Amino acid sequence: MKRILIFIFLVLSIGQSGLFAQQDPLYTNYMFNPMAINPAYAGSRDALSMVALGRWQWVGVDGAPNTQSFAIHSNVGKTGLALGGNFYHEGIGPSSNFAAQLTVAYHLKLKLGKLSFAARGGVFHSMLDRGQLLFNQVIDPTNSGGVTSSTIPTFDFGMYWYTKKFYVGGGANNIYAGRLDFDVNADFVVHQLTQHFYLHGGAAIEVHKDFVLKPSAMMRYVINAPFSFDVNFSVLMYKILWLGVTYRFNSSVAFLLEVNPLDWLRVGYSFDYTYTSTVFRKGSHEVFLGFDFNLHTKKTTSPRFL
Repeated sequence: MKRILIFIFLVLSIGQSGLFAQQDPLYTNYMFNPMAINPAYAGSRDALSMVALGRWQWVGVDGAPNTQSFAIHSNVGKTGLALGGNFYHEGIGPSSNFAAQLTVAYHLKLKLGKLSFAARGGVFHSMLDRGQLLFNQVIDPTNSGGVTSSTIPTFDFGMYWYTKKFYVGGGANNIYAGRLDFDVNADFVVHQLTQHFYLHGGAAIEVHKDFVLKPSAMMRYVINAPFSFDVNFSVLMYKILWLGVTYRFNSSVAFLLEVNPLDWLRVGYSFDYTYTSTVFRKGSHEVFLGFDFNLHTKKTTSPRFL
């Protein structure tokens, strides 16, 4: 399992002469918390909104990614401004990453819906445990033992148009592709952030007062990595229970559950089944807890579900 751990780390985190891959945390429940991928979502729920999320990917594989994140955002009175914050920690193999970011958004009223623009900035801190860089107990030539770390700034930008029934948004994350030097061998062990581009959209279609359909999709492109996309179809029943399924192109199928027992409380769970690899077929688990305070609208088909 040690070789699997190191392989995951090498593919996802370090490179020589430009080896890059998906680096932002991967979320299955992003359609219930778009703030995780698009800063322009900040303030769109007309509430002080908070979401805490945990993800355990590829259960049973040593060194597999695990992520904990927290997002908070709110509109600022009637000014059109919104503020927010994103924080996450991700452990993957011998590396541990932490990010803290602040968001400023502005919502412009249009004849149809609103259009939000947002900028997000913060820091990305990464640590590498060089003592885990082993292959069958043979010391890796880059390994000098101990823990090394590095910190760089991060910048994201997003746009988000939404009505009471539809939305579409897009963004660019890690605009500044900073390089983290782990001070092991600067010519080899490098963790470099790369630009991530997202385009996502969806709708909340009320076919009955107790039955709402919510189709959505997201396209994702990372520099020097394959294009990917997710398609989700969810159903809200009696304004309490969301059930959904997501197809991730050439990767996995996920099943989602969200319960809204109170206007201000959301609880969700998802299970990902990877059908492209026998190693990762024990799946991935994701849970989240969401709160919305000081709401000004009744619980119905609204941007709060978008």
